[in-house]
Amino acid sequence: MSPNTVVITSDRIRLASLTANPTTVQAGEIWYNQNYIALWLAVDTVPANAKKFVPPPFTQADIADNAIIESKIADGAVTTAKIANSAITTAKIADAQVTRAKLSGVFPIGTADISDNAITTAKIADSAITTSKIADAQVTRAKLTGVFPIGTADIADGAITEAKIGSGAVTSAKIADGAVTSTKIADSAITTSKIADAQVTTAKIADSAITGAKLASSAVTAGKIAAGAVGTAELANSCVTTDKIADGAITEAKIVNGAVTDAKIASGISPGKIAAGNMNLGTGTLTCGQINVGDIVLNYGWVIREHPDRLEILKNGRVVFVIPSE
Repeated sequence: MSPNTVVITSDRIRLASLTANPTTVQAGEIWYNQNYIALWLAVDTVPANAKKFVPPPFTQADIADNAIIESKIADGAVTTAKIANSAITTAKIADAQVTRAKLSGVFPIGTADISDNAITTAKIADSAITTSKIADAQVTRAKLTGVFPIGTADIADGAITEAKIGSGAVTSAKIADGAVTSTKIADSAITTSKIADAQVTTAKIADSAITGAKLASSAVTAGKIAAGAVGTAELANSCVTTDKIADGAITEAKIVNGAVTDAKIASGISPGKIAAGNMNLGTGTLTCGQINVGDIVLNYGWVIREHPDRLEILKNGRVVFVIPSE
């Protein structure tokens, strides 16, 4: 095994130190390994034959500052005498490593040294809490459970006041049937969540108590409206639209006289809809296609009568002239 570095000068040969003794070497090789304890030097083919040189005991002057590292200190070698006063800081103590036995006789622990809520049940010795350590009124019923039973005979009549009853402690089983009267219920105390579904019956609702504001939108369905209950007063103005009127529902009696104007009449009035003598144009002009009628009766006894080959103009039933004339 060749050395790592060889330097030859006029007065010496300098070898590089190995970090550990080699496992194999060849004849003629020179090697050495050193640390603070000893020097191993060999010119041999058997590593185990290396010569170990141990220097005289070290003094403080032989050791450089910070030269002794953790791996060079044997386990258990740092004794109490080797530790300077105040040298162990909080950061040097592992969590949960300072036990009660380590504190006994060293220094007293006061109130300021104990964190709030730090003393748990497991930290209190049996029978350690005396009467003087319990503040007045701090032993509640929950704290007595399992310690000793309190029976009815142990409680004086009238001794349990309202302040002694915990919130929510009076359950249904503790209230006698029929014991909660109207006077025991505070005003506005019965909320919606206290009323079972479908328990407010018709008899429980005062007449006229359900106002419009209490009805949900679209809550009044057709089945809830009595026949004939919706009168004129209940209908808003202009609320009856075309879609709400059934086909054929508007009869002659429902139409006000004169309400059917020219704009309301669709084109194409059949002759059968015009009664004899009821087509009065006044001073207007009639524009139309073929008109199939009988005699046209005019004012003052005039009549126009149509024949296949002529028109006759009559006055008071007498023919005055014919078109075309004979």
